[in-house]
Amino acid sequence: MTDSDENPLDLAIPHKDLPSTLWHVRHGGSQSCAAPQGGFTAASGFRKLKNDADLALQAALHFDWYTHTYEATLDWKSPFISVFDNKRHAENWGKQRERPVLLYEIDTTQLSPETVVFSAVELCGAFGEIDHPWAEDEFLFLNSIPSYCFVAEYCLCGDLYIQQPYISDGVDLGTFSRLPMSVGLPASDPTSPAREQLRELPTASASTEDDVDNLVNSFNDALHLDDAPTRKSSTSGIRRGNGYWYITF
Repeated sequence: MTDSDENPLDLAIPHKDLPSTLWHVRHGGSQSCAAPQGGFTAASGFRKLKNDADLALQAALHFDWYTHTYEATLDWKSPFISVFDNKRHAENWGKQRERPVLLYEIDTTQLSPETVVFSAVELCGAFGEIDHPWAEDEFLFLNSIPSYCFVAEYCLCGDLYIQQPYISDGVDLGTFSRLPMSVGLPASDPTSPAREQLRELPTASASTEDDVDNLVNSFNDALHLDDAPTRKSSTSGIRRGNGYWYITF
């Protein structure tokens, strides 16, 4: 079989064979970003896999954490987004990542036919050169995870995950589509970093700094924080990270 005859998508998992629930962890070092229409797009969200050899190479690079660390040097970005079929595994992995950390519950019965998902175990089995000792619970979405399959999200506050509804729309600020609020809370352990808590807030659109500042004021009202000094967008009170916009009080 020639390269032109190979279809790497033949190795994708039929949706009927997927676990009914998968878990995606978002953290401060995530390569992927929030898509304007909701959901998430991989760092190389439009990359097409050329053949089986290309699939094996991209998967091996994705599984290698050293590659992620030095992606700028290697000029490589992953076309995949990792998820887990084991909630506890996802939670424990998230606790080891850079804050803020969000855990998303995915209902695979809602996936459309064009959504491509690979099993890490099957990829390692098909391509013997891939070394990935933690493949057992991992699956890979190719290019993106659509918003309509998300059921709920959980924010890691301290050592606890706090559930909150997943809202796929929100404030339209550039590339990113959702605006959770980060509020600095005192940590229970004085040696641990300050925690951040996400609050459900009114949604609106904002395209200029003045519009954003108006939203900050409305969020102050919603959170009953009228007496708290608020740093506006001009003083970096609004920051972008982990695919979101954050307003810090």
